[in-house]
Amino acid sequence: MDRPARPIGVRPGQHQQTGQPKPQDRQQQPPRPPPGRAATAATVGRSDQPRKRAIVVKQMVTEPKHVFVYGTLRPTLATGEPRLLIEGLRQAGPATIRGRIVDLGEYPGLLEGSGVVHGDLLEIQTAAQLAALDAYEGCDPPRPLYRRAVVLAERPDGSQTPVWAYWYCQSVTTASPIPDGDYASYLDSR
Repeated sequence: MDRPARPIGVRPGQHQQTGQPKPQDRQQQPPRPPPGRAATAATVGRSDQPRKRAIVVKQMVTEPKHVFVYGTLRPTLATGEPRLLIEGLRQAGPATIRGRIVDLGEYPGLLEGSGVVHGDLLEIQTAAQLAALDAYEGCDPPRPLYRRAVVLAERPDGSQTPVWAYWYCQSVTTASPIPDGDYASYLDSR
């Protein structure tokens, strides 16, 4: 037996012209408590219809596994304390992010911008490693030097991955821009 075609966008059980449930398919709603009164067990869920259970979907939120380093923490530039700090982190290769960097004297600062910043990815394996990086970058309130935030990094193969990056939070009025976004090549050219 052939069924008549239903109009596009109309689901089974819906009125073809209004799109609303057909009168016989509407469920009776439980009575609402009077205004200003809280719902009680006697007024909640009363219905002759079976109760439907709500499905709760929790979004899996995971923190990035890598940190993007663009200055004194880059493996090729790290000496002294920075070298010791990144010693236990696995190098995961070069990457770029959107932004701009400036020369602050002894180190660079990452700022928002539309340019490309070159750096390296380091794999974070423990919360203690991330806390040590936060301390080194001066992320402590009330006046942090840097703030850690998630950004998309692009690897040489074009793949993108969410990573942590440290953004500079102080004034940059006396800072010199690093036009090509690569602190290592900038140091080589000085």
